[in-house]
Amino acid sequence: MIHHDLVEQAKLLAGLERGRPKLVSLRRAVSSLYYALFHYLIHHSTCLLMGSQASESSFRNILARGYDHRSLREACDSFRRSKILKDRFKDLDPAGYAVPDEIQDIAAVFSVLQEMRHLADYNLNRKWSRGEILAMIDQTERSIQVFDQLKLKDPHRSFFLGNLIAWSKH
Repeated sequence: MIHHDLVEQAKLLAGLERGRPKLVSLRRAVSSLYYALFHYLIHHSTCLLMGSQASESSFRNILARGYDHRSLREACDSFRRSKILKDRFKDLDPAGYAVPDEIQDIAAVFSVLQEMRHLADYNLNRKWSRGEILAMIDQTERSIQVFDQLKLKDPHRSFFLGNLIAWSKH
């Protein structure tokens, strides 16, 4: 899957040069890592909506075009704070809905990675270190591992993934 390849690309870029790495390699590693998580979340969201069979992949790929970066960030920002916006879900009692740690974690990592990608792409004054990138890679892989432990039919997982596309339509 593309998200696995993008994580591997981030690792390669972070370790590309001996000694002090080129900043461009580290910047590209940050970007690859962000896109790995972006595609991971979209993949799981579209599988929830369309199914995960190979015969459904072309439908998932078309549906994936409906997701946008800003809306995913807004949804993740809400879920990471364990606080679903009251005006968005008037019928959901916020006191009765606690966002599981696994979802808060991956949502927080996504939001931070998007911010880091913007810095990597647009702030040429920002310096990066190999250690910083390797820590981001570890954190991203851990959040994916923990999220993968949620059962496919977990209602919290489904609610989170379903909202990733619903957020952009609201």
